[in-house]
Amino acid sequence: KKTLTILGLIIAMAIQSQNWSPILPGEKMNYQHTDSAYITNTIWVDSVQVFDDNYTLYYLNRIVKDVPGNPAIALRNQPQFLSKNMITEGYGIYTCSSPFNYLFFTLAGLGQSWGFTSNIEAEITNITEESVFGVPDSVKTISLSDGNEIHLSKNFGILKFPDFENGGYFELTGVQDTEFGEQLIDFWDIFDFEVGDVQQRYAYFKAPPHTKVRITKILFNSKEIFDNYITYDVYELTKGYDYWSNGSVYIDYSNIFSGSITYSLDQYQTANKFQDELITLAGYYCSPNADYFSFAQTSTYTDSLGVNKHWGTFIDSPGFQGLFYEISSSNDTLLPIPNECIAEGPHGMTYTESLGITLKYYDDQFETTDYSYLIGYIKDGDTIGIIHPDSTFITGIRKQSAAFNNYIVYPNPAEDWLYVKPKDLGNGISYSIKLRDIFGQLLREEKQIRSSLYAMDISGLKSGVYFYEIKESSWNVQKGKFIVK
Repeated sequence: KKTLTILGLIIAMAIQSQNWSPILPGEKMNYQHTDSAYITNTIWVDSVQVFDDNYTLYYLNRIVKDVPGNPAIALRNQPQFLSKNMITEGYGIYTCSSPFNYLFFTLAGLGQSWGFTSNIEAEITNITEESVFGVPDSVKTISLSDGNEIHLSKNFGILKFPDFENGGYFELTGVQDTEFGEQLIDFWDIFDFEVGDVQQRYAYFKAPPHTKVRITKILFNSKEIFDNYITYDVYELTKGYDYWSNGSVYIDYSNIFSGSITYSLDQYQTANKFQDELITLAGYYCSPNADYFSFAQTSTYTDSLGVNKHWGTFIDSPGFQGLFYEISSSNDTLLPIPNECIAEGPHGMTYTESLGITLKYYDDQFETTDYSYLIGYIKDGDTIGIIHPDSTFITGIRKQSAAFNNYIVYPNPAEDWLYVKPKDLGNGISYSIKLRDIFGQLLREEKQIRSSLYAMDISGLKSGVYFYEIKESSWNVQKGKFIVK
């Protein structure tokens, strides 16, 4: 291979088009790793510094990353796969820097080569005419001496780039807020319900001595979109109960509501965050030093049904730790909120495309618990999850004189076994137990139990918060939560 000098490249490239920029300034470029089921990186120019006509410095957006070998610790202000900065010197020459140093000669012709890094050579091995996002485009294949490839498009920049750290590739799947390719969900996608959609939601609130439980069925009758909010006319049916333990007062609750619901872009700004962006939280959330802010990171995951969900802020869920405090404002290291704070105050929210908020959860140190989640929906004629008939709500709830609390569930926190002990198991009475995770997904269900002390093996559960439901009949239901160490 013939190695070109910079002067030779400039002469060869000056006569070509001045496109072929690796990134699109002014656009947000969505990339997906080959090992992932969803968009993993969004890259854009955060700010620009122009030094002269031939020298421009692009500052690329930064993200939050776990520290290798210690995922509980995070680093903010971290680069994505194209480094923190990109410099253009004109004539198609681009240099990525800090901490990775990559050199692009984007106007190089077929067979021309150069030093891509200090120890990797690059060569243009193919130039083809292709359709990229439905647009006729020219694509160059840059073959690297380590066996990897880079695909560069004249109109859309880098289409494919190696993951030098973990293997695989990052591939361009779309340009955000355009008609080109895949888009990350935002406010308008999340709260985009269709007329005729039905949702059923479960809500639980406890602030001793008061406990409140609601199941609400919502029918979306009409829709109106404005500049920064969406309004729906809805018909709601709600049933539930209120209970005050100090007086053992139990009140059935039922309600019919016909009116409007509004979702505001200002109210749900978190829904527009990109993958691994940092969120500054209001308040300090038990930070060891009250002078320092608390932070959370956004994340996307695919649930067991294959549906991509987008986190807002969340902690204390299996496999996810996303709440931190800073050592100092000048240090990029973020430390996890202490365990005692997590036990006292897990909170968070998840969003799902066209389903709105699918989970809200809050638990503070004063024993207040407030959570709600989507338990079923009807969309395009398909029913997913639990949807009760209207008659269930309209006929109300069977009266009870006291709260149903006939079972002792222990220990809490639990480790390998969870024990359920009925206080008084009458003749012929059986009960069932359901375990759900923080997402509302059913994990275990045991039916027709008649034991006076039932042991449930939970050794396979990851550390985190879980919910149980013990049921004797349609309305004799005891619910609660427990923590797995």
